[in-house]
Amino acid sequence: MEVARALTIVSAGRAPSLPSDGPVVKVPLSEAELETRWELIAGDRERLLRLVRHLCADSADAEDCVHDAFLRAIEMDSLDATRLYGLLTTIARNRAADSHRRQHRQTRLLERLFENVSASPDEIAEDRDEAIWLAWKATSLPTAERRALAYVAAGYEPCEAARLLGLTPNSFRLALSKARAHLKKIAHDAN
Repeated sequence: MEVARALTIVSAGRAPSLPSDGPVVKVPLSEAELETRWELIAGDRERLLRLVRHLCADSADAEDCVHDAFLRAIEMDSLDATRLYGLLTTIARNRAADSHRRQHRQTRLLERLFENVSASPDEIAEDRDEAIWLAWKATSLPTAERRALAYVAAGYEPCEAARLLGLTPNSFRLALSKARAHLKKIAHDAN
């Protein structure tokens, strides 16, 4: 009874007021409703492709952004046809921006990787000596910060390391942040 009332409220465009102690049940869309939604959305495909093509690296990325926008819109509980144009535009542009950021981040990582390859043997030796010196200086850090650094250096994900140390993820991130700040200060003071 309560779910039926909530569905009626949602279809009327108002937020449902479900009891907080019960689970929220998502009712799957009927085939007819899915078909109607696809027909509404499909007309915007070419316009969305033109919009995001200049934001994406290639046409395949643009297609992925548009398709993702379609899927997210189809899965929405209450899809308002009058606001569909803006919704699809926003989703597609955000997806394209995410794709652009990811590619930019990968490019920067590759550039950093190749920077180290072109370093001279003297520079590599200096970097290694500085890393050893900082590792030695890290022994003067408080225990929580030192342990956080050790787990990250061993390749653990922050959430997993926090669990192993018996900390909350936020406490672990705070300890790691403090450790980095201390090491930056130590390195700055040495120069």
